[in-house]
Amino acid sequence: MNTMEITSLSVDRRPQPLYQQVKSYVLDHIQRGSWPVHSKIPSEHTLVRDLGMSRMTIHRALRELTQEGVLTRIQGVGTYIAKPEVHETHLILPSIESYITLRGNSYSKSVLFHQKDPLDTEQAILLGLKEGSEAYRSYVVHKENGVPVLLEDRYVVPHVVPDYIDQDFTTMSSEVFLEARCSLLSHKYQLSVQISDQEIHHFMELDHPTPCLCIGKRTWTGNQLLSTARLLYPGNRIQFNC
Repeated sequence: MNTMEITSLSVDRRPQPLYQQVKSYVLDHIQRGSWPVHSKIPSEHTLVRDLGMSRMTIHRALRELTQEGVLTRIQGVGTYIAKPEVHETHLILPSIESYITLRGNSYSKSVLFHQKDPLDTEQAILLGLKEGSEAYRSYVVHKENGVPVLLEDRYVVPHVVPDYIDQDFTTMSSEVFLEARCSLLSHKYQLSVQISDQEIHHFMELDHPTPCLCIGKRTWTGNQLLSTARLLYPGNRIQFNC
């Protein structure tokens, strides 16, 4: 049986109901790592004795933590630290063109380059290709009423879509082309925030360092990785309602 050291209950300077103090006590042990996932916590009887609180107070605190998914209680066995649940959020990004036109504004874009590029180590790993091998790369600035709102830097695996390099993306977006050309598309996203650098200042026509939402997007057709894209939005120029 796992044994755990019972320490004195820390006192919160802000007034708290007794059951809430017990919850804070349990959560503090979890956050400090002294009560790891799947470990058994002291019994209600032990907590009553060591914390000097009523059985009803202890029971309520443990019951609420169980309902919140922090604890797992097994009848006749004991109470254990639960494994945190992973919650997935399905992100659906509208195409930038539809986003802008639905707002009643004018959409335009500038294709800065559309070419074959050798892959550095990071991009090669992301695409599942060898470092130094070539991929198709398009670098596009999307604009709302003439103001840059999205910098799209996309790499495409050549043998999956060999005719990607021949397309004219001044009249069609790469996103629309891939959706029309490939089937069973799926996506994974990674969101981060970065401060704009000199390259971003230049292409996005920014006057000073600006926090930007950066979305890393990987796209598959069936089980085959198709493309990776870095989508960068200056935070002061665009807002999504999700």
